Amino acid sequence: MKSNPSEAHESVYSLWEEWASAHATSFFQTVEWARLLEKHFPQYTPAPVWSDSFFVPLMRHRRWGGITDSLYGMPMMTAGGIWTDGVPTKALWRDVCRRLAGLKVGTLAISFPPGVEPLENVGPFVRETTTTHVLQTEGDWDCTWRNFDKGCREAVRRARRLGVECKREETESAVTDHWEVVRSCFEKWKLDPQPTYEFVRDAARSPHGRLFQAVREGEVVVSLLAFLYREELFFWQGARAAGKCPPGANNLLYAEVIRTACERGCRTANFGGSLGVRGIEKFKEEFGARKVPFTILKRSHPAIRMVKATQRLQGGRP
Repeated sequence: MKSNPSEAHESVYSLWEEWASAHATSFFQTVEWARLLEKHFPQYTPAPVWSDSFFVPLMRHRRWGGITDSLYGMPMMTAGGIWTDGVPTKALWRDVCRRLAGLKVGTLAISFPPGVEPLENVGPFVRETTTTHVLQTEGDWDCTWRNFDKGCREAVRRARRLGVECKREETESAVTDHWEVVRSCFEKWKLDPQPTYEFVRDAARSPHGRLFQAVREGEVVVSLLAFLYREELFFWQGARAAGKCPPGANNLLYAEVIRTACERGCRTANFGGSLGVRGIEKFKEEFGARKVPFTILKRSHPAIRMVKATQRLQGGRP
């Protein structure tokens, strides 16, 4: 007797959870993140690939089926990776590549967490490298604070002198305030898909979501949504209120979030990408975060590569 689609769906998530409980190091590899995406973006459905020896957390971007669809691990270019039982052998890696290469989709992209690398032989995939900034806290706030550069520590103190206060928020009105601060940044951040208010609200309400805000004279001047999962703090979505942010308020809020995470035993803080903007990178480095490369494996169907090549040629014509 065949199971109905919803039962099959939950069976996939159940298996995903089993693997994640042993292997996931980032919130963006979890079933909770997959469910959030599926709930708010109907074009996404869970589509992991697995065997008895490996599991690849993937979401399918549905269009019209076949090579019009894409697979991402995970969407919004956050960590998915490939999990294996024990140390992966070359034979196991070849099996993973063979299974992934046989998928009938237009494009496939898998982002690996910083410090995790695929074996050298990546088969039909193009290997790309991008960067994030990671701060090693080891759960020690006093040491972490001393490793902030002098200018950052002084900015934190200045914001306090100016009357800026920071606190974690969980109310609906706080989420609304956060939305008003960040939504003007979406075009600059080049998010695809673009978040909705409901998505951000549910992300903040998730068991691992942490919404923090810096307030001065009753007004939100900086808002930051982060995820704290196991030993990793991930700064996911933050911005300053235009024209309202006093000097040092941004530094103070990030410092307070890091302090809170250290007290919870967090060992790393991932600041995320910087869009290639040196000023953003410099801000992260003031906290002692270091620029760290991570790998993305990509594969495109030959027909998709041909279409893209044609589009590039046509775009280059006068």
